Amino acid sequence: MTINVNSGVIGAATTYFKTQLDRIKRFVNDAARPNREAFA
Repeated sequence: MTINVNSGVIGAATTYFKTQLDRIKRFVNDAARPNREAFA
């Protein structure tokens, strides 16, 4: 039972960090584009 709870927490943390990484990558890609109209 403890193993299931721990793996659940690890899975949730992994999903959260993956989501954050995807958001950061998207932000970096947008910032690297020549048109900065989105940040005006």
